[in-house]
Amino acid sequence: MRNLKKVLSLVLCMAMMLSVMVVGAGAAFSDQSKIKNTEAVDMCVALNIINGYTDGSFKPEGNITRAEACKMICVALNGGKDPVLPTKTTPTFSDVRSTSAKWAEGYIESCVAQGIVAGIGGGKFNPNGNVTGSQFAKMLLIALGYNADTQGYTGAPWEVNVNVDASAKGLYAGLTGMDPAKALSRDSAAQMIWNALQAYEVEYKYNLITENGQLVSKVVLQDKVVGSNNDKITLMYDKYDRAQEVDGRLTSFSYDSNKGEWTYTITARNSSSTKVGEFTSKQDYTDLYMQNVTAVFNYENKKDSTKVDTFYGMYADESVVLASGIVGDLDTVSDDAKKIKLDGTEYKTEKTLANISVYAFNTGALKGLEDLSKLEHASSNNAATSVKLIDWDNNGKVDVAVIVPTTVEKVTYVGPSRVTAGQSYKFEDCNIYKGIAKDDFALIVKADYTAKDEDTLTKADSVKGEVTGVKGGDQIRVDGIWYTLAGQAKMPEVGDTVAMAVVGDFAYDVDTTVGASKDILLITANDAADTDLNKDYTVDARAYFPDGTNKKITIDKISMNSANSPADITGTSGNNKVAKSDLENTLFTYSKDKDGNYELRILGDKNLAGADSYTTGNYDASRDTIGGKKIADDAVIFVVSTDKVKVLTGKTVKDWSTNTTATVKGALIDEVSNMNYVTYAALVVNGKQPSASGDLLYAYLTADCYKTKLDGDNVTAYEVWNGSKDVILYEDSTSNAGAFKEGTAIAYREDGSFITDVDDLDAYAITGFDGKSEGDIDLLKNGGTGNATGYTLDKDCVVIAMDDDAVKGLEGSLSSVSTAQKNAVNAYIPNAYIAFDDGKVIAIIYDVNGELDEYSYMDKDTQFSIPQTVSDNFTSKLTYTINRDGNKITVNATDSNGTFSQDGDKYILSADGNQVATGTKSSDGKTITFTFTATKDIKSLVMSAK
Repeated sequence: MRNLKKVLSLVLCMAMMLSVMVVGAGAAFSDQSKIKNTEAVDMCVALNIINGYTDGSFKPEGNITRAEACKMICVALNGGKDPVLPTKTTPTFSDVRSTSAKWAEGYIESCVAQGIVAGIGGGKFNPNGNVTGSQFAKMLLIALGYNADTQGYTGAPWEVNVNVDASAKGLYAGLTGMDPAKALSRDSAAQMIWNALQAYEVEYKYNLITENGQLVSKVVLQDKVVGSNNDKITLMYDKYDRAQEVDGRLTSFSYDSNKGEWTYTITARNSSSTKVGEFTSKQDYTDLYMQNVTAVFNYENKKDSTKVDTFYGMYADESVVLASGIVGDLDTVSDDAKKIKLDGTEYKTEKTLANISVYAFNTGALKGLEDLSKLEHASSNNAATSVKLIDWDNNGKVDVAVIVPTTVEKVTYVGPSRVTAGQSYKFEDCNIYKGIAKDDFALIVKADYTAKDEDTLTKADSVKGEVTGVKGGDQIRVDGIWYTLAGQAKMPEVGDTVAMAVVGDFAYDVDTTVGASKDILLITANDAADTDLNKDYTVDARAYFPDGTNKKITIDKISMNSANSPADITGTSGNNKVAKSDLENTLFTYSKDKDGNYELRILGDKNLAGADSYTTGNYDASRDTIGGKKIADDAVIFVVSTDKVKVLTGKTVKDWSTNTTATVKGALIDEVSNMNYVTYAALVVNGKQPSASGDLLYAYLTADCYKTKLDGDNVTAYEVWNGSKDVILYEDSTSNAGAFKEGTAIAYREDGSFITDVDDLDAYAITGFDGKSEGDIDLLKNGGTGNATGYTLDKDCVVIAMDDDAVKGLEGSLSSVSTAQKNAVNAYIPNAYIAFDDGKVIAIIYDVNGELDEYSYMDKDTQFSIPQTVSDNFTSKLTYTINRDGNKITVNATDSNGTFSQDGDKYILSADGNQVATGTKSSDGKTITFTFTATKDIKSLVMSAK
């Protein structure tokens, strides 16, 4: 079985050819490939009997209804025009006018009047019911002149009698396997109508004959004849204004872009110079070039056959396309001059290969098929040329071949008005595929070989994968398929990861230097190799990967020359050995062998890992460039400093101080929207790792951080909500274990698999906000009754939502950030944690309920006094602490606005003369604890003093 990927590649090639020669002769519906009876559908569409849908489809597998069948026959019997049908005062059927089928009432009434169709009984027609093949055949037979009563189309045996006559008349021709008792598809209906149009009409003759000595009248069914010559007439000739047919071969055509129409020249099948017809149409029949066709038309003057009045269409008459493919897959068959092989399948030829003509699309004969099959595809572009093998007389043998000469070129420039691919092409003059981009490979068909006389560019397919085999000097195996190198493609090595522009199984460009971005690593240190790496020795090294992880790896093959493969590389010492630190701070692409050992190739001009170019140019922190090219925000930057190695984003590096200096150890550059950006780089900075606000990340703690083990090491775990999901972060230290509590927000940086620089954020009350990106916001630190300060949001401000009361994260957005509420003493309650950089807000972690739990009961800046008359170890000037689940609120004993009093066993907390809580006292001998239940907004409190 042919490999699916190869099939898809060939399909793309044929799609290119069919973009030049429109699929199907005529309608070219969006689901054209599903249509089996192409000729019939195209002709029925051309004759206005059946149409497609507004979405461009034909839906060939859909069934036709009784109402639709009536319309088709009415239109066919009226020469393709909608008949003028009167409306009856009282409809014949009760289920037509008042239903969705009311549009068909006139057609139904007309067919009933002609005896073509009848109701189903009870005064109903069932207009939306399906039509079976037998039912449709009966309608067509009556349209041809058959009498239902005479032929026995009524009563129990009607279906048998209909099928006998329909088969004899050829109505089922081309529908092998169709069950006439089942619902009829649109595809099959078109075939049956087309068969009926080409069938002779019938009539009944009454002859007097002598039987048993008496004259009797006998009815005889025969083909209808007209005129003095008793000519038989087809239904199409009769109903389509004496429509005629001419047989010939479509040998040339031209296109008038101003009128949007083609002119077709049909010549005699035995002589390409004898014209038998010339027709003009807006329909595209160019796919029938060099096929035997039948054209359907009528003359303007019925007695003087000089000028065509109406050209209805044409169809392939007996001609069959035996196979389609590309010239590169053509081959001769040894010891048989009357066979040709295309894509591995043999086809017989009518003559010897040397005598089978090859025609270039719409230009004329070139040479024999034998010469075409011997083209040297490996050194030219001929392999991509599409080819069709055509059988003129449907006997299974090739009579002629048609090719569309096609070249493959790399796109080297794309501008607003033109592109360059080998030569310049203007958009306005050419048919160029949408989204064409620099470094694409395009299949190019020159104007001479196209239907509309315009240069046509179609994107070549592309394949990426590992080379798993090479042979013959020009064949490589990728993803299980053998490709032959064509054009200027160069041979890669086994094990290389490649990207190729392909047509069928021919590779026109092979980027032998591609290692996917995920296959890049940085070596920061290495041991010395035992000896020659080409003799199964190895070297250990420390490698960092794009995801920030690092590990010790074992290298058994290495290339310090990007143009060579790891199998034939010498180390920097020049003798296939690698000395200690030879590989330090160097970027490589890598692959792994079956033992898990690494094979490396240094990045460089000949190993671009899929990028467009490579540079070791200078790093400019003030301009955020490397080698003069801007650093992309999502670039992967390996940064080596005196204290650590980190993998950072381009955005983080661009946030470094403008006086940062670094040495570029290599950088890859990609073109995006005609701009060149650094996408991968290795930098060695002077001194310690630079800091940048841009590399800070933020999260909301859903649990107290705690000490745990990871891979056997003691670490601190942080269970957090990061704005999109709950995750666990790990700090490679236990110094902060327990230091950060649930319900707080933190900022941190990532360093490989761990986080560093963990710090908590301050709480703020948002007192005003315009809700806009880069908008204005007023903030009051810790809330309270002070004056808020105005800030502006950074364009990349991080926004994280949470429910602080439930201690969980939620989905949120900038538009749902609200302003702070006030408490019982008219002070703002903090509702968000805020991070700043350079005077701008860079992170907002906000509570969806509008208040942080720590501050939701009483603002910590609100002061309450403890009366001096209270004894039991209370000191009049002492600052006490009111606790609620560990969240502290300070009470200052010198403020006269608050009172603390006793009423028997009940203790009362008041503010400004208003009671806000009552409680009881308990003591352990050292600490007196007052437990309060709020009567105002402060809810539940615990106050204690030692």
